[in-house]
Amino acid sequence: MPIPFILGGIALAAAVTGIKKGFDAKSKNKEAETIVRKSQRRFQEAEENLKTEGNVLNQNLEDFAEAKLVVFTTQIKNLVDLLNKCKNTSSNFEHQSIQLTAEEVKHFCL
Repeated sequence: MPIPFILGGIALAAAVTGIKKGFDAKSKNKEAETIVRKSQRRFQEAEENLKTEGNVLNQNLEDFAEAKLVVFTTQIKNLVDLLNKCKNTSSNFEHQSIQLTAEEVKHFCL
């Protein structure tokens, strides 16, 4: 009559193996959840950094656009005015050399 004992031993071994596998699965599940939380936190930090850098980039682009506007509305206008002034002073404009003093250049570039 050892057969019931053998079957009972096999059932007990299967139960112990099942419990161990369940415990291992629970442990690995907790580890996976920890990895997911860390990954989500890193993603959120990266997303916040991206938004911050995007805002900085947008501000820099706005500053560049303003500087470009200043250049076109002042410096280029001053150059055109100077060239027109020089053109209107002589009919032989292309044969004359134009010499500007440092003060004149400074005036038209500021």
